[in-house]
Amino acid sequence: TPKDDTSPEISFKAFAVALGLHAKLEGKSGREYLGGFVGRPLDKLGPPTGTGIVYYFGPDGERQSATITADMSALITDGVYVRLHGMWNGTKVSSESIGGIAEKYFGHALETMGLRLQR
Repeated sequence: TPKDDTSPEISFKAFAVALGLHAKLEGKSGREYLGGFVGRPLDKLGPPTGTGIVYYFGPDGERQSATITADMSALITDGVYVRLHGMWNGTKVSSESIGGIAEKYFGHALETMGLRLQR
């Protein structure tokens, strides 16, 4: 469409993209899967009912930061909830390319966690 001269130019300082997944794992309970990321539970606080993780990552290329959260799913019995969040530098990536960049990063992050989406 032709540019409307009355429209202001828009520039983006950063793009933030998040993906949240609730999943049932094949061959492993959510509790077993999450337990593989942490050490022993804290003592003398009561019986442990589960565990969760959060990882924070700094800049890497165009990506300014990332967070991975994994916990027991509140929607799927004995499933896991995984939330991936990434922020990319808006001066280094375009609004047209951010979708593909985020999809590639999220796929790599899930693979690194030993997870693969089935379609």
